[in-house]
Amino acid sequence: MNAQAKGRFRIGLDIGGTFTDLAVQDDAGGELLQVKTLSTVDPVECVLSSLTKAARHFGLERREFLATVDRVFCFGSTHGLNTLLTRQGSEVGILTTKGHGDSYLIAQMARQGIHDIREAAEGTFEPLLPKRQVREIAERIDYSGAEVVPLDEEGVRAAARELIEDEGAEALVVAFLWAHREPAHERRAVEIVEEMYPELFVTAGSDITGALGEFTRMSTAVINAYIGKRVQVQATRLSDFLGEEGLEVPVLVMQMLGGVAPVEEIAKRPVALLKSGPVGGTVAAAAVTQTLETDDVVCIDMGGTSLDVSRITGGEMQLSRGFTILRHPITIPGVEIESVGSGGGSIAVLEEAGGFARLRVGPESAGSAPGPASYGRGGENPTVTDANLLLGILNPDVPLGGELALDQAAGERAIKEKISDRLGEEPVESAWGIYQVVTAQMADAIEHFMVSNGVDPRRYSLMAFGAATPQHALALGARLGSPRVVIPAASPIFSAYGLMMTDIRHAYDVTDDSVAFEIEGTEVNVGGEHVDYVRARLAGAAERPLEMLESEAVALVSRELALAVDMRYSGQELQLSIELPPDYLDDPSEEALRATVARWRAKYDQVYGAAAAWSEGAIEIVNYRAVAVGRLTSVGAAPLEGGSQNGHGEHAPTPAGRRRVHFGEWLDADVYAHDSLTPGARICGPAMVDGELTTVALGPGDELRVDSIGNFIATPNSSVWSW
Repeated sequence: MNAQAKGRFRIGLDIGGTFTDLAVQDDAGGELLQVKTLSTVDPVECVLSSLTKAARHFGLERREFLATVDRVFCFGSTHGLNTLLTRQGSEVGILTTKGHGDSYLIAQMARQGIHDIREAAEGTFEPLLPKRQVREIAERIDYSGAEVVPLDEEGVRAAARELIEDEGAEALVVAFLWAHREPAHERRAVEIVEEMYPELFVTAGSDITGALGEFTRMSTAVINAYIGKRVQVQATRLSDFLGEEGLEVPVLVMQMLGGVAPVEEIAKRPVALLKSGPVGGTVAAAAVTQTLETDDVVCIDMGGTSLDVSRITGGEMQLSRGFTILRHPITIPGVEIESVGSGGGSIAVLEEAGGFARLRVGPESAGSAPGPASYGRGGENPTVTDANLLLGILNPDVPLGGELALDQAAGERAIKEKISDRLGEEPVESAWGIYQVVTAQMADAIEHFMVSNGVDPRRYSLMAFGAATPQHALALGARLGSPRVVIPAASPIFSAYGLMMTDIRHAYDVTDDSVAFEIEGTEVNVGGEHVDYVRARLAGAAERPLEMLESEAVALVSRELALAVDMRYSGQELQLSIELPPDYLDDPSEEALRATVARWRAKYDQVYGAAAAWSEGAIEIVNYRAVAVGRLTSVGAAPLEGGSQNGHGEHAPTPAGRRRVHFGEWLDADVYAHDSLTPGARICGPAMVDGELTTVALGPGDELRVDSIGNFIATPNSSVWSW
């Protein structure tokens, strides 16, 4: 082994539903190796295959290669999410406050326009456990955090014994009323259960979130316990495997919050792992945005199974206080991401009723096994990948991911048999219909995501990443009215790339709507009593995340604390988060709080419009958030040799050839090798940019240039894509 290779690399690994992506970069931010392999059911097999390919690239054995990793090894995974979606989690029992045993089962009913209340109730929530797995415990903390009824410790022991030994519970949730204000009873109950059953997976609701809402807090804790054992087993298995293979550094895992945590911590709080893969792409997008001419970007990641949408506003990732999966609320802060079933493997189906036929694409996916028909692995259903291959967008002579040869005849046969023959048209016409439908579906989903968050998608640049996204990016940008489309240099494995570019992060929210700033004309009344109360609430929120950094032995010099509050106008639900000065806990003042409120009002006007403000009421704080950060040495994007951020040294590269591409009609398109487009290059469509890991489609009149970082900056021609 080359001695100079020792201690060179950091790795990011994203295990997706269709592909597993690996990014490898040295400490100085030099060569970025991009590896893509088809995912399998066994995550260890995915990791093994990816690492073997990377090691071979550097002329090393796998064990030698892993020994060169001296920074971090981060991975994102859909394992926890899939466990929930397939309902293959643990049997869970609940200990809750006496008189509140039905809270989880009653849940919350959202009618969502349904007039029949019975129908609304049936379609709202399906609990993950039956009533017999809930036990009530005599105890009570009131809304202020004062003890009203002492904890019945013998009752805890008896209830735990019944749930585990009689009902077969494999995990336990302790969720008491008002425990987010005072967690002493919950923590003592957890201690008792762990003394009795040391190997049991136990979750305290207040350790996961301090948000208001008995049911939502309990639901979050139940999901944590439900997926906990499976995530714990996978994480331990991967960690042990990597250690046996020669990895000498801690394994860090991406969280929804946009930061990593040691695998041991994630094993305790696996709910924070949900959607961790897509978050990596948003983290990388925030870093790349710093090199662009805009700091407002909507991010889209089209993989083999789904499309993930997020946004960067003012250069910052946008956080959500919670979300729902299968109608189960999860109230922990995380990067705001919406997913829809539109990916390269999405299956096209012709639905017929009443003499009419409708083409539908997704949400069903062919995945990686058997995959699209053109994969040649036994798939018989037509997919987006098959359509793009038939249209000439994908090059049949370039193996997908550098390893899978595509069978165009098989893809065409699937489209013909399932769609074209039934419509009485040529397969290429059906393929163009599939392309149009999936693109329109994605554009509608992106627009809904942006508008529902109160922002105009036309003032946001579109950042497209993921292997399949650039095939549709210019069409999407045109349909959304985006001023520019950005395809990052590491687009094919962008989520894995983002895993290497973040820090350790832990967050905790505390709900409290006690503070209201009265508005008098143009002024907001901020008093001294507000200053101390806000400080006390933020200090309480900061305790848990700071304790986590302490337990992880993060050096004091590497620790930072970010403080924020969510505010709204009284009588409204339009909440926005705003940060306070990082030293507010040490130096609280009326000036700092007044300036924070003023910045919030300006942000509100920008996002929702000044006309939406309710200046006759008050501004209320509804939530307090603390994010503890353990800084890691990040590798950022660096200009490529010979490039220029401002476009100097522009040149027109020579095409590698031409091929026929169907953009509603057959056209001759210039073809460029992805690696040949160096900084300063400019090309115009119709054109195709072919690479082993991705393909970029430019329609007639679309323009593309390459910036100094190697990003593709494109301007869509809206007239071409206005179907």
